[in-house]
Amino acid sequence: MWATHWKNMLRSKDFFLAFAFCTAFMVIATVGELLQLYGDYSASLGPASYYFGYEETAYDSILKMALGPFIIFIFPFAGPVAYGWSYYAHRKSNLLPLLVARKSRSCYFLSGAAAAFFAGFLVIFIPLLISELLVCLAVPLDSLKILPQWPTHDYHHMLETFGRGLAMNSPYLYYFIYTLIPAAFSGLLTVLGYGISLFFHKNRFLVVTIPGILYIAGSFLIGILSRRIGAMPYMIIMPPSGSGDIYLSDIFILFGTVLAADVLLVAAKLLKRDEL
Repeated sequence: MWATHWKNMLRSKDFFLAFAFCTAFMVIATVGELLQLYGDYSASLGPASYYFGYEETAYDSILKMALGPFIIFIFPFAGPVAYGWSYYAHRKSNLLPLLVARKSRSCYFLSGAAAAFFAGFLVIFIPLLISELLVCLAVPLDSLKILPQWPTHDYHHMLETFGRGLAMNSPYLYYFIYTLIPAAFSGLLTVLGYGISLFFHKNRFLVVTIPGILYIAGSFLIGILSRRIGAMPYMIIMPPSGSGDIYLSDIFILFGTVLAADVLLVAAKLLKRDEL
């Protein structure tokens, strides 16, 4: 059953469009940034922060300006659009009884949730990884172009509440981890959309947009109630360089909350043994 979901995902036009759009968005922003840096004698860059494209590089950084809208408005919808709708599509096309009969009911729902996670993971991970690799190849950390932003110290990492040693000593690994974090969270949001579709399957548009709407609304609501910008989900999934109010516990709370919702939705459907 996993192979069936995997083939359906890779053959899906929605998955291809979501993946192509995210990749094109990040590649165009990255190439624009590199063209902007081309020919400069030096680049005043934060050592690890720059490769994610968010922290201070220059006031007119194309990559920095592009990543903000990407993480806030594109990222939460890309995964659900890619494959969060699979149960809805199978139900509407009357393929659901046939697919369930091939293995088992639990196998269908669990493999569907796994496929949804990997779809959401891939459409974010690969574009971010390509962007990171392009910048790393063009301006490696040992390049003579790299100058610290401050004459005597790196101000950004002084404000970190966690990961400071890793960021300073192994910046490539630090950055790779912060490529995995948003990708994994996108996977969880996609499973959330899949879980919602198990109970609400009247409108495909709502199935793929509800997780993103909850993500955006939750970010601003948490920021207002907590009075701490570092507690906002879209801030948590980006590198904490320069933001002293982001804590490791914020990541665990955010991921744990969404994971718990995913598990509860899929488990509740599995407990309804007579319902497809």
